[in-house]
Amino acid sequence: VFTAELRAKDDISQIDLYSLGSFTNYNWTKFFRLGFGYELFANNVKNHRIKWEHRMMIQSNIQHSVGRIKIGWRSSYMDTFYSFSDPNFGMRNRLKVDYSLPKNQIKQFVSTELYHKFDHGIGHQKNRYTGGIHYKFKAKQQLDFYYMIEDYSTKTFTRHVIGIGYSYTFL
Repeated sequence: VFTAELRAKDDISQIDLYSLGSFTNYNWTKFFRLGFGYELFANNVKNHRIKWEHRMMIQSNIQHSVGRIKIGWRSSYMDTFYSFSDPNFGMRNRLKVDYSLPKNQIKQFVSTELYHKFDHGIGHQKNRYTGGIHYKFKAKQQLDFYYMIEDYSTKTFTRHVIGIGYSYTFL
């Protein structure tokens, strides 16, 4: 799977983050898959400078469908870093519910995700709450439009994010 994403700042005045990613998954069963991936982020920081960030991850997905509803749980162990000499290990867990609209290529979704850092023991970093739609416009291509709230446990603010994502599945 190849992914690309854009995220806008709170006031939507500029793009806050650009990302590219590549993931591979192995479907062990109909309900369980295991995979790994790499993401490259271009973070738009102060004075319109770009700060490059890397993320490598191993993740597992469990999902089950009932009618038009699909419920999924993803756990990811990751290393997010600006340079190879500065590892930042963490874990994130996401619960997601998709709803397929009848006779349509659009799926609505909501999710909640918990982030934990492993810097000095296990510490809670942030929660994410996301709602949006997936639009599958070709057999292997999909666009995502979403609104996300990031609630940081160590900061006194909450980020509001509007995002657009694209994915292409090779197999």
